[in-house]
Amino acid sequence: PMGDSFARFHYVDSTVSACGEIIFDLLCAMRRLLPCSANALYAAIVSDSGSFKYSSVSSLTLNRAAALLELGADHTAVSEKLFESKSLREVAAVRLAYNQLRFSSDGRLASVLVTNDAKREAGLTDEDLGIINSLPRGIEGVDLGVVIKQTDGDPGLFRISMRSSERVAANALCALFGGGGHLRAAGGSITASSPEEAERQVLDAVTAALGGKLSS
Repeated sequence: PMGDSFARFHYVDSTVSACGEIIFDLLCAMRRLLPCSANALYAAIVSDSGSFKYSSVSSLTLNRAAALLELGADHTAVSEKLFESKSLREVAAVRLAYNQLRFSSDGRLASVLVTNDAKREAGLTDEDLGIINSLPRGIEGVDLGVVIKQTDGDPGLFRISMRSSERVAANALCALFGGGGHLRAAGGSITASSPEEAERQVLDAVTAALGGKLSS
C-alpha cells in the first residue's frame, strides 16, 4: 500500500498475503488459469505468505491454494524445494549471518551487517544472501530484524532488508531509505563511506523513528 506509482496501470490489493494471489485472480478473470502455471503460482503464494503463517493469510488465500492443488500443483515438491533443501552456499550464508548477529533495544532489535570482505572470505556473492533476510526476526523476543548487505558492484551501496512483528511496520521504516514493501517485510538501500557507517545510519534512523526504542 505504500508503493510508488511508477507504471501506467496499477493493481494494489493490500488484503492479500502474496502477489501470487493477485495473479491467480487475474488469470481466473481472463480464463487463463492453466495447469502449467500451478506449481509457479503455488510457490509464489506459499513463499510470500510464510507457509500460510502470516497475519495477512485469509480463507481466500487457502481457497486459492486449494484450487491450485486441484489444478495439479505438487505442494510437496514445491515446499521441499523452497524450505527443506539448502545448498552448501546457503548454509555458509546462514553461518556468516549468525556470526555477524548483534542485538539492541533490550534484544528486540536484531541486526546483521554483511561486508564484501566477509563475503569473499566465505566464498559468497550477493545472490547467495537472500536466505538470511528473515533470520534475525526468527529469534525469540525480536520484533525487528535488519539485514544490511554491502553490494559487490558498488562498495558504497548497501541493501537493507527488514522483517518485523505485528508491533512494527517494516515498510514504513524502509521508506526512510527510499524503499518499501509489505507491512512485515520490506527493503531499501543506503549509501555510506564504510560498512560501519551504513550500519550506524540505519540503526540510528530506525531507533529514532521508533521513539528511541521499539514500540510496544
